[in-house]
Amino acid sequence: MKYLFIDASESKTTYAQIGDDSSFQTQIFETDRDFASKITAICDEMFELAGFTPEQADVMAFGTGPGSLTGIRVAGSFFRTLAMIKSCELVGVNSFVWALKSLSEAGINGKVKVVAPTLIDKAFEVEATLPALSFEPPKLIERTDIGKDSLKTYGINFSYDAIEKVELSGQALHDLILNDKNNVERANDMAGILKILPFYVIPSQAERNFKQNNKDRQ
Repeated sequence: MKYLFIDASESKTTYAQIGDDSSFQTQIFETDRDFASKITAICDEMFELAGFTPEQADVMAFGTGPGSLTGIRVAGSFFRTLAMIKSCELVGVNSFVWALKSLSEAGINGKVKVVAPTLIDKAFEVEATLPALSFEPPKLIERTDIGKDSLKTYGINFSYDAIEKVELSGQALHDLILNDKNNVERANDMAGILKILPFYVIPSQAERNFKQNNKDRQ
């Protein structure tokens, strides 16, 4: 099985991974809020790196968040279109599942929390009991409340004080895309492909300003 994965949930960098049943390769691209104009070049470079063509890919996969609305939306729309044109499988991987899989493969078991920051003052938080990857829908919490209880807490793309950054593992992602039938979203037809949407997105500053301005008018 040959696949290409793109995670555009970060506004400044894009993570790409390409692989088959035996191996995978990764690249980090500096996209700095300009992912939309670079996505085709990123895909071309990854296929050249792997030595196979888009026509030979069996799976198109993308990160469904939480993260940047613009990046996730562009990656999702682009990969949904490719999957429909090629009639291949589309896989959506959310960052919490990827993080929990990475922790589990690093030998961490038991109850943990994983948090992903939003803009300025909030964070999404999930609690899980490893090695199981299941969790209740993420809670939106104040960032100042992170790490206040006794559970070991890990941060996606950030760390501070007692919060340890999760090292998102390429091997964990590889295993999820190739083998996991329960914890990632998969679709093989148009109806299913259209249902794979961003998991959670961080509101833009414009959306936050609009909400605050409306609140002030009430």
